[in-house]
Amino acid sequence: MSQPAVLDFTSVRECLTRILPLCLDSDPYLIPISCGGTQEPADTDADSIAARDADDFSFWSEQQARQICSVIKQAFGVEYAPEVAMADANLTALANWMLDSKQVSVR
Repeated sequence: MSQPAVLDFTSVRECLTRILPLCLDSDPYLIPISCGGTQEPADTDADSIAARDADDFSFWSEQQARQICSVIKQAFGVEYAPEVAMADANLTALANWMLDSKQVSVR
């Protein structure tokens, strides 16, 4: 029998870096810069590029948020409403939400 995977910030974040681009249709303007995305075409001045966190992502539709939540449920057993993913729209924040949720469910 195999050992359960270690669930820590690094492993959750690494998994999300693979999930998010797929759920966001691999659109470089939507996925986090930390996952290979780019700044939005309108973000041409240095101030707006610097203001964007490398882990921020965007959505074109609620369907993309539903996809993220569906994959998270399958991968981690944690169920979120699409509004949760849309509220922060940040890779690190989502990884922290996941860890907090798993700790609460274990208690």
